[in-house]
Amino acid sequence: MRGVVFIFAGVLFSQSAWSQPQVANSIKAVVGGQKIITQWDVEREARRSRMNPALAQKKLEQDALLIMNIKGQKGYVEPAGLAELLLKGEIKNRYGKDRNKMIAALRIQGKTVQQRETELVDNWLLRRAERTVRQAVQVSPAAIKKYYRENPDLNNKGVTADLYAIRIPRDEEGMSLIKAQQLKNGIKSLADFKKLAVSRKVPLGGHKGKVHKDEQNEFNDEVAAGVFILEDKEVGLEIDEQAYHLLYVEKRWEKYEIPIAQVHKLIEARLSQEIFEQQMSRKLDRFRREIHVYYPANSLLMQNR
Repeated sequence: MRGVVFIFAGVLFSQSAWSQPQVANSIKAVVGGQKIITQWDVEREARRSRMNPALAQKKLEQDALLIMNIKGQKGYVEPAGLAELLLKGEIKNRYGKDRNKMIAALRIQGKTVQQRETELVDNWLLRRAERTVRQAVQVSPAAIKKYYRENPDLNNKGVTADLYAIRIPRDEEGMSLIKAQQLKNGIKSLADFKKLAVSRKVPLGGHKGKVHKDEQNEFNDEVAAGVFILEDKEVGLEIDEQAYHLLYVEKRWEKYEIPIAQVHKLIEARLSQEIFEQQMSRKLDRFRREIHVYYPANSLLMQNR
């Protein structure tokens, strides 16, 4: 195992000798004696996935375990022409059909074209493996109902108002508190409110939809407090530093329960992800027992810029 690691390291070192030594790149792990994960790999994955380095390395190891398991299966043969096809697609989509541009980019990374082809095939295999597991995931209607009952963040939004609102800037010509109050007093119904909204060119007749007290972010605290004390069919007027706010609550709920039909897809997606992660975790635990992961102690892979 150790011989494999350092032979590979020597090859990479010779390929990168054209550049000036600047930043050290060390081997972080070797999976199955073949898949090498370097410090640079970890840093790239951390940036791409916005993970800390430890989690990024763990993900790379897990991906490598999945790939090594596939390649280790009896009868595995890489699809003919796949590597060339994937590389051609990358040259077209990433490098504007410029092969030399790709080769220059690979040199900076200390990689050969053959190594990049292997990476592209590995990524293709990884996507297929994950897709196979996801397709096998099934979420029962009973599980969805149970999740709905047990998660109040989905089924209870608390104090809620079906709200209409018109914002009138305080510096609008001819506008004053008295004028705003007169407009409020002229509203006797939802139809009156919509008519005023249309005359002032307010989109959707001023309808804000169902606004949840604990989630609203359109109004400041002072105006919001006025919104959620209004009862059904009640008109209100609130003022802040910039505007007068004419308000109309068509209906108010102390506890608004979102119908399960509206969150069915969301719950199904959450549960599917949970099941997928559980199944992948069990697979990876088994693969770790079957495929050796070697962690070199302070092994220097190469230096490159």
